[in-house]
Amino acid sequence: MLTRRETRDVLIVSMTATAVVAGMLATQYTGYQLGFATAKDLVEQSPLGTMLRTPSDIRFLVGTVIQVRDDRLTLRTNPLNPFDTLRDRTVLVASSTRMNTKDLAGIKVGETLFVTAAENIASLATFTAQVISVQASDVGSVTTVTVDEE
Repeated sequence: MLTRRETRDVLIVSMTATAVVAGMLATQYTGYQLGFATAKDLVEQSPLGTMLRTPSDIRFLVGTVIQVRDDRLTLRTNPLNPFDTLRDRTVLVASSTRMNTKDLAGIKVGETLFVTAAENIASLATFTAQVISVQASDVGSVTTVTVDEE
């Protein structure tokens, strides 16, 4: 017997699979883009879709640095919604931007940054950072401590 949560999970997976199949069938009859749009709409209207919705007001994001140039950084983010196309963001670094490094030159490609903005950046490809924090490189490392027992 499935628990209530397991039943819900099975229903969500079933609805998602149904949406994908409907999209594939629509693709065969109407073309790829319309089929994809149909599948996307069905998924977004399902219970799974409510979990995928991007909040309308975002002022914080995490991303990997893919370019450092002059007074700006380009970050690659991983949106919660797989249908979001806004993955690369340009972060402008102003004189008022606070950073946990000495300057912009201290930030390297491949590092993970936590960026806060004063404005809503949900749909902005370029914005000015209020605070930039570089993730410490030793996050997640494990130190073994040996205790002598008598």
